[in-house]
Amino acid sequence: MSTLITGGRIITAADDYVGDVYVEDGRISGGFSRAPKRSTIESGGVLVVFYHPRLEEVRQRVIDLGGRVTADIFSFPGGRRFHFAEPSGNECAIWSEDPGAKEERS
Repeated sequence: MSTLITGGRIITAADDYVGDVYVEDGRISGGFSRAPKRSTIESGGVLVVFYHPRLEEVRQRVIDLGGRVTADIFSFPGGRRFHFAEPSGNECAIWSEDPGAKEERS
């Protein structure tokens, strides 16, 4: 999923390590280890929120890649977003500007 969202890439390092995830401009670097626990809003976990300019398009890509939408696209102050569980069960979100807000400012 990180490849889809950030434009970076994933390098698999071991069976229990998902890989190194980074953004091409070098701002983010790290990796994810497999664990029996899952991070969800319901369990009090952190919600990692990514940005994508084409929300409907990336929502479909998330589904196509095995993600499960947990909260469909909705508006919030500052834009629109949806929540999803990636294939391991961790909950994330993707947001974008509200297209109507841009028209109102013009």
